[in-house]
Amino acid sequence: MKLVLLAHLAVTLFMVGMIWFVKVVHYPLFAKVGPEGFTLYSKAHSHLTGYAVGPPMLISASACSHPFVSTMSLTTSSETVKAWELQ
Repeated sequence: MKLVLLAHLAVTLFMVGMIWFVKVVHYPLFAKVGPEGFTLYSKAHSHLTGYAVGPPMLISASACSHPFVSTMSLTTSSETVKAWELQ
């Protein structure tokens, strides 16, 4: 469980850094592109951003779903054992 929390913390901190990077670097560059190239630049920015943030978002989603998956794997037909009751 500690590994899951550490992974979630790491990707959360990465995403915070990525958000600030985009806010400080990329968004001001939108103003420098000009009206004729803005649409293409914006589409490319959105498309390429997915490659940078997709993997951390998947790790984060996996880490967030871990308690629910753990609870489901502890469920038996005769009784339901919740993970938080075992601690």
